[in-house]
Amino acid sequence: STERSHSQVFIRIFAYDKRQLEYLRKVNAHRGQRVSIFGRLSSYKTEYKGNSYITLTVICRDISIISSR
Repeated sequence: STERSHSQVFIRIFAYDKRQLEYLRKVNAHRGQRVSIFGRLSSYKTEYKGNSYITLTVICRDISIISSR
């Protein structure tokens, strides 16, 4: 099938707490991995080459890795 049945949205996550960064290093977190996040969602509009984009960012207060079982 050439038709997409779902779409993915990637959101940048900023973890400011040292405990969160230590946890992510300990569990060997990598880009694209599923996580559960508690925090604040913010958005802002940008323009690039005449096109408007909305950028989503999460200011993270707590994070945990979701197991892929």
